[in-house]
Amino acid sequence: MATPMATPEATAFARDLFDDGWAAVFLPGEPARLGRLLLWQPVGAAAGGVAPAGVETGSAELVLPHGRSVRRRRVEGYALPVALAVAALAGAQPPHPSAAAWQAAARFALRLLADGRLRPALTPAGHDIWRTGPCTVVQRQTLDALAAAFPPHAHCLPEPGPAPLRIADPAALVRQFCDAVADDLVRTPATPLAMGAVPYAWRETRSVPALREWAEETTTALTAEVGVSLRVDPPEGRHRQFRAVLQVHTAADPALVIDAIRLSRGATEDRGFGWDRATPPMRQRWTRRWKSFGAGRGKAVPTAGTSP
Repeated sequence: MATPMATPEATAFARDLFDDGWAAVFLPGEPARLGRLLLWQPVGAAAGGVAPAGVETGSAELVLPHGRSVRRRRVEGYALPVALAVAALAGAQPPHPSAAAWQAAARFALRLLADGRLRPALTPAGHDIWRTGPCTVVQRQTLDALAAAFPPHAHCLPEPGPAPLRIADPAALVRQFCDAVADDLVRTPATPLAMGAVPYAWRETRSVPALREWAEETTTALTAEVGVSLRVDPPEGRHRQFRAVLQVHTAADPALVIDAIRLSRGATEDRGFGWDRATPPMRQRWTRRWKSFGAGRGKAVPTAGTSP
């Protein structure tokens, strides 16, 4: 079933809950856009009024303080769709530390989308989703700092396994929340009108296993430590031909670029950056690209190609 976008009435209601001191914890979904931000009433928080359309009740088992220890306890509250949660957090002033943490996470997720950090993917169940990333070094550091500052109430979902009780890793939960924001907000009501009923545009939950190979190759290309690109040098001096040079670069440091021919010859100035860091799918992609480049046909290693 399609998830509605946030309405003004629902946004105002959720914002009042945040401002009244309700606690928040993210419940991941499958696919990502079905994740929900659960608002629940801790001791001392004001009770909410009558929920408008678009705000559904929900419950979850959390790990909460009990005397000098902790225990599992089921809480009930309101399960906000991601679009509604982001809209409500935008203008809220939440006093509860958990809600303030998720407000910071929502702002971080929106900054990733504004920076174009968005990529298509496929879940293990075959559902088409949008994920955030790949992130820059600075963005990864920001995420780590954000997760490190998360209070326990913001990620108190119980982890499976034997005693002692453990709660969800905050960094993993923030990443899942960012993916949910991307997967939900990208699918605006106008998207199907422009693109039609196609994967990555529809809001319904559908399995598209036929896209598995494409999705895996796309994910590898966008997240691999090693990438390839083509540099075209203009004619110089007496030469009247353009020169195409295959380059290799890293996702961690985009400024670190080296000509592929130098790597193939064992260049010593690559500072440990070489072919051995490429994943097998990345090597296959590199090989396919090189074979499709006219000047490189029949050559075992890349060289510079020219064209009139």
